[in-house]
Order: sequence, then structure tokens, then C-alpha cells
Amino acid sequence: MTEQKKLQVLVADDHELIREGICNLLALESDMEVVATAEDGEVAVQKAEELMPDVVVMDIRMPKLNGIEATRKIKSEHNDILVLCMSVHHEKIMVASVMEAGASGYILKGNVNTDLSPAIRAIVAGEVYFCSSVQE
Repeated sequence: MTEQKKLQVLVADDHELIREGICNLLALESDMEVVATAEDGEVAVQKAEELMPDVVVMDIRMPKLNGIEATRKIKSEHNDILVLCMSVHHEKIMVASVMEAGASGYILKGNVNTDLSPAIRAIVAGEVYFCSSVQE
């Protein structure tokens, strides 16, 4: 049996503590590895272009270039890179905006512990993922 390639993940969030927490969560997953982090949307786009990760975990509200615009830029150039957006906001208009920009899923930061890994696996499998709080 051949060993599967780990999913390569880029984590973009302007708060260092959140980036570190997400990296620590993903380090527990045997099928995923964080290849880079980004502290703003411009750096996220640049690193996505450079590293071509499988998935970008993207905060919505970031300096220089927000997560929605960063998602739009990444998807316009590299449609094969999947984007999972995250935010503290659960308003349907926010979810609609990220999906229109090309994201494959949306989770709330408060649910990252339970939703992050299942969401990444779901979008890689071709599904669209919404945490339960935004489906209501």
C-alpha cells in the first residue's frame, strides 16, 4: 500500500494566536500539513501562487486585502486551489459573499476545534461545507 500525499494547507489570519492554534490543530492530523501561514490577504495570495497548496484556510477580515477579495484573486488564477473561509460572523450575506468569491466552505471561528478538519476533508472530496451554525 502506498502512502498518500498529505494535504497541503496554507493558513491565513491576521491574528498570530489564531494562526498558531489552527496550525497546532492541523499538526494533529496525519493526512494534513501546514506549508505556510499568512498575516494578511496580500501575503495569502502571494503564498498561494508560490506554493500551490491544496487548501487555503482564509480569515474573512484581514488587513491590506480582505479574505473575500483574496479568495477571488486566488480562485481567478488557480481554480484548483480550494478555499475554506472562516469568520466570527454567521450572517447569510457574509456566507453568500464568500461563496460568490469562489470559496468551497465556511466555518465559524468558534467551531474551529470541531469543524476544521472535517471541513477540509469535505471540500477536498468535492463537497461544499458549511458549519451547522450558518445553515440555520
